[in-house]
Amino acid sequence: MSSNNKNIKILNMPKLDFEVTEKDFERVDIYKLNRTDQVVGKPSKYLIDIIKRFAANRWALVFLVFFVLIILLAIFAPIISNSLGYTATGYIAGIKSNEWIKDLPPRLHGQLPTVTKHLLSIDMINRYENAGEGVLVSKEYDYLTHMWSATYSPYKIEELKNVYPILGTDGSGVDIWNKLWTSVGMSLLLAFWVSILSVIIGVVYGSIAGAFVGKALDTVMMRFVEIISGVPSIVWLLILGVVLKGGSDETAVTLDSVTVGLSLLFILWFSPAIATRTYIMKTKDVEYVQATKTLGGSQARVIFLHMIPVIAGRISVIFVNLIPTVIFYEATLSFLGLKPPSNIGLGVMLTNAQTISNIPEMVSPIFVFALFTISAQIIANALNDAIDPRVIGR
Repeated sequence: MSSNNKNIKILNMPKLDFEVTEKDFERVDIYKLNRTDQVVGKPSKYLIDIIKRFAANRWALVFLVFFVLIILLAIFAPIISNSLGYTATGYIAGIKSNEWIKDLPPRLHGQLPTVTKHLLSIDMINRYENAGEGVLVSKEYDYLTHMWSATYSPYKIEELKNVYPILGTDGSGVDIWNKLWTSVGMSLLLAFWVSILSVIIGVVYGSIAGAFVGKALDTVMMRFVEIISGVPSIVWLLILGVVLKGGSDETAVTLDSVTVGLSLLFILWFSPAIATRTYIMKTKDVEYVQATKTLGGSQARVIFLHMIPVIAGRISVIFVNLIPTVIFYEATLSFLGLKPPSNIGLGVMLTNAQTISNIPEMVSPIFVFALFTISAQIIANALNDAIDPRVIGR
């Protein structure tokens, strides 16, 4: 011990002279010490980034205007028409029984369009001549048919001088403009609530199935979907229509809007369910999902807070695609005679377009449906590109 102690050298430590004050305990702004935001840019909100990326797509903005315009017209056009003297059914108030309002040509302010009709009797020619000054423009007698042809100006009739049907009237005297947007509004109302409920049910169902893929729960859930999707949709509509209407002979033949909506909800929810399950399967093993599970995140948190937001773009595409699908089914039911013509809707107008000769009444529902469908598709794809992080990365 004594020999070892001889080799130990004692160092003289310098005396430390410092004083602790309150200033040493003040909060420090970490951004002043590490200004990373000056290098990578200031953090931005996720929703604002989505809006900026969507706005960068010029075609999407153009068709978004058309999409919103159609919805606004479906809401406000009937209200404005009613305030201008049209009844709730589209008739011109006060002269519903007048024969003059049937098949009126389109008219804008300051115009006086004429109508030419053939195979008229002499009594009808006398009616035109007695209707007012300038109403009958010309007349011609056909010696082969012994009938008359006449060109007349209906808006010179006293009762119609202040009437301006933008698209004219149909064979019953209903204003086509009012009828069109009332039909669009009814169809969009049906399509939106069916699509929203279908997506909600389908996403929840598909997420659960995708989270437990390969297990007994997933097997049972997907076999149930296969049973529903294996039966033709029209058959389901007929069966559900009879069940929901009570099965009576009087009501089993035709379906109202509520019955059609519930039936479509039953056959359309499995489409977003299958798609959601597929997307969940693709994203369940990615790094951020595994990190969440490692940190103790529950299965519900992983699904609804991490997986579904990533596939929100795909879900939006499915949702938008369901809207014209509902209208298409409505038109199909009307074409098969399962939905009465009195139950107004865009599908009824699309079905009737093939049997009428009134060009505005024939073309207007086809044009609106085509424009709405194209706009919805482009908006959905642009929204998917703005939300999907894989598209953003490319």
